[in-house]
Amino acid sequence: MPNQSKLNVLLIPPVNNPFFAKLKDALTNSNCNVCTNTTEFEQPTKHYDILHIQFPEFLYDPRANQRKVLAETKKQLNNFKSAGTKIIWTAHNLRPHEQKDKNLVYPAIIEESHGIIVQAELGKKLLIDEYPFAENKIIIIIPHGNYIGVYPDNITKIQARDKLKIEAEEKVLLNFGLQRNYKNNYLIYKAFKKTLKSKNNIRLLILGQPFTIQRKVFFLYLKYLQKQVTVVPSYIPDDELQIYFNAADIAVFAYKNIFMSGSVILAESFGLPIIAPKTGCLPDLVPDSVGFLYNQGDTKHLSNTILKAINSNLNEMSKNAKKMQLRMDWNHIGEMTRKFYDSILSTA
Repeated sequence: MPNQSKLNVLLIPPVNNPFFAKLKDALTNSNCNVCTNTTEFEQPTKHYDILHIQFPEFLYDPRANQRKVLAETKKQLNNFKSAGTKIIWTAHNLRPHEQKDKNLVYPAIIEESHGIIVQAELGKKLLIDEYPFAENKIIIIIPHGNYIGVYPDNITKIQARDKLKIEAEEKVLLNFGLQRNYKNNYLIYKAFKKTLKSKNNIRLLILGQPFTIQRKVFFLYLKYLQKQVTVVPSYIPDDELQIYFNAADIAVFAYKNIFMSGSVILAESFGLPIIAPKTGCLPDLVPDSVGFLYNQGDTKHLSNTILKAINSNLNEMSKNAKKMQLRMDWNHIGEMTRKFYDSILSTA
């Protein structure tokens, strides 16, 4: 891009998630000088063309008066605007997962933003439904990039199952990620137990560090479903993730409150078909060619969907999932984001 001038971009907050690192690299490749130092938000040491906010939660302080936090946030955002900086927000969520009663900063970010990025077609409608005043903002769809190549992926299904002592004929469902309340994984346990009444050659793999209440649920169900459930309630090293993903036939989710899901994209990046609730942007992330949608919170419908899935052509769906994610190339996403920056900078 020889005709593009280099842009100074403050991309915050940095998070321990491959999405952030991949986006930073993609923007750097698109001739952006990217800073990820959150202290620059409070005391910038240079001029930034773009302030690109990812997760507004970094502005929350549970020890402080939230209205004071809101006032300080607005003041700082306006300081950037007065200096000629354009503000972009990527909508990963529509509200905090764990702090719903303190949802003051999200509206402020939207109000002060010059442009908003959503990562799926449904995102714009859902955003405006939640915050009607966002309709006046410039909103663009830039997809979430894939996670292909982020983690090792060089063992076969047979090798993976040998390591986990899983039989070849078993159909394996995978649920993974930090076990938080909004993920509603108790529904999966109930649906799986129901499914076992008509299909017993299935196994559920549960990965992820649980909160206290989820830990109790894990071991309660492990007691009753010991032969069919494998629980790993701890952090999985990056180089071992492929064992569980490649041993699985399908990934299953039960979100009760979701907008986007990087976990769905990670599973598809490993070529896993998906079972997910029909909510948020998930219908865009899980077309019929790569998975199955069920009615959110409906145990019976999830159980029936599991039965339908394990009797389907999962090999073909696996190929489709991988192909779909291969199209979500990070360099292209970096270029799209840079063009959006340029268009916002050209507006009054």
